[in-house]
Amino acid sequence: MKAYNIGDCIRQLREEQNVNQEDLCRGLCSKSTLSRIERGCHVPSMGTVALLLQRLGVNEDSLSFLLGTAEMEISNLHKEIEALNAQRKYDEALQKIGRMEQLTDPKDRVMQQFLLRSKALAGHLQDGQRVAYDNLAKREMLLQAIELTHPACWESTRLRPSTRLPSPTRMRATGGTPSTSTASCLSTRAAASTTPRRKSQW
Repeated sequence: MKAYNIGDCIRQLREEQNVNQEDLCRGLCSKSTLSRIERGCHVPSMGTVALLLQRLGVNEDSLSFLLGTAEMEISNLHKEIEALNAQRKYDEALQKIGRMEQLTDPKDRVMQQFLLRSKALAGHLQDGQRVAYDNLAKREMLLQAIELTHPACWESTRLRPSTRLPSPTRMRATGGTPSTSTASCLSTRAAASTTPRRKSQW
């Protein structure tokens, strides 16, 4: 990703809409990281860029000319995985998910969130065959996906040893029960949804 170009675009769009950095980056990255992106001092991931632009009302496809080969492939995989899961073509979706895992940074919370959501639907491979997750396992995976970018969970999740997809064995062992921090985050989110917001951009 050509950070100096995409950073300028993000800053200009943000300033035109009178959105401050803290509001724009909430749940995606720190304010200091966003500042470095805007100054061209940090190369953001495709997933982070897509969500920042989405919050600014811009489709990332309109800036596809800024993408390198790897970023373009990730963008295409993202769309293909969503389409295949929607069509219940889970075997094909798992192949695409495997390729995306090879291309993405495991520390990228936005992309890991997408992969968790996608795997919850597509399932996993066992002895070369697709096996679906049970409902409890799916629930735990989706709750973990929420934790990755939900602001109320930021401090409780960033130091956790793993944000990767838990193994089927671990999912069965835990019974799909959400962690205390997860339950707290969901309660916070539910309460926030009933409170009028000052801004309506996202």
